Amino acid sequence: MKIAPEQVRGLFDYRDGALIWRARHSHVGQLAGNAYSKHGYLRARFRGRNYMLHHLVWAWHHGAWPPIVIDHLNGNPADNRIENLRLANRSQNEANGGRRGKHKKGASPRRNGRWVAQITVNFRNHYLGSFDTEDEAHAAYMDAARRHFGNFARAA
Repeated sequence: MKIAPEQVRGLFDYRDGALIWRARHSHVGQLAGNAYSKHGYLRARFRGRNYMLHHLVWAWHHGAWPPIVIDHLNGNPADNRIENLRLANRSQNEANGGRRGKHKKGASPRRNGRWVAQITVNFRNHYLGSFDTEDEAHAAYMDAARRHFGNFARAA
C-alpha cells in the first residue's frame, strides 16, 4: 500500500533535490534514493515498496501524488530539485527525452542515402518528409517538435 502523501514530510527532510531520512530508525540522516532504475531514476524503498524519488519530492512539496507524469526539465532523471520537475503528459515527457540511437533525434537513414524525418505525437507517428542530409531531417523534426510540444521539445 502506498504511503499517504502527507506522511512524506514526516519521513524526509528536503535539501536541494535530495531527501534525507528523518523518521526511520536505522537510516536517520542518510540520503534516500540510493538505488537507480534501469532508466537512471533514483528510488527509495519504504515498507517493502519502491518509490521513485521525484514522486516523493513532488509529494513532499505539494502534499499530493502527481496526477500525471513528472518531467525533468533538464532531462537528467537523477536531478530531483523541485524547480527541475514539472507535470507533463506522456507525449510531452517523451519529447523532452534524449535521442535513442546514434543519429540525431527525429532523423533516420534510408538505404538510398536519404534521411527521413518523423515525429510521434500522442502515440501516433507522423511522417515529416525525406531529406538529403541528417541535419535537414533533424531540423524538420525540431520544427514539428516545437509546434507540438513547445518548451518540452529537446534536440538531443
